[in-house]
Amino acid sequence: MPESLNTAEKLFAKHSSKPFNPKLANVFFKSGMIEAWGRGFEKITEACRKYDGPLPEYDINADGIMVLCKACDKYLELLNGESNQANQNEQILKQDANNETSFETSFETIGI
Repeated sequence: MPESLNTAEKLFAKHSSKPFNPKLANVFFKSGMIEAWGRGFEKITEACRKYDGPLPEYDINADGIMVLCKACDKYLELLNGESNQANQNEQILKQDANNETSFETSFETIGI
């Protein structure tokens, strides 16, 4: 990391963007994975605000930067919902294998 960008505040302020490996960065840019140089931290902040997520924590030193992004509540709810869906599907399949399946038992399993 350049010495001039040694704090999170400085990273979020206007500064020039100089990729460590310009050839590799250009490959990502041409593939569409990067839309503009120097917007990454701004986009992370926008996404955190949009989804009421916590702002990332940054560890900045001479070797580089480590960004720790924590999941927001909406994401965790989705994860739990998918987990519940998988459990419900498994229960219905077990009921079906034991010839215990009916509309009523399936509805009870999914909470209807």
